[in-house]
Amino acid sequence: KWLEPIGLYACRMAGVFIAFQVQRIISTVHTAVKGARVFTEGLTELSQRNGYGYLTEGYLDEALSVILAIVGIYLQLFAWSTLPFPVKLAFFPAFLVEKILGLFVSVALTASG
Repeated sequence: KWLEPIGLYACRMAGVFIAFQVQRIISTVHTAVKGARVFTEGLTELSQRNGYGYLTEGYLDEALSVILAIVGIYLQLFAWSTLPFPVKLAFFPAFLVEKILGLFVSVALTASG
């Protein structure tokens, strides 16, 4: 009698969890690429202002953007567990709020149907 509703609810929660993880990865890639591009554009502008225009010649600025984006993606996805304790402690309230909001949204999505 209870097996079907429990299975349906569990499948919905699993689907919402997977959707959240995919969205997290998409957001990570987007912010890393955008941040790398903004940094490279700023560095290019600074180098041109100081007379070092070689950064804009060829593909050096694009290569720097790709390298920075890869480092950004790695750090956002895999380096959280290696952060020093004071940094983790400083960001713990934001991390906790993110998890609680994610829980509320997943429960609301699974309950609505």
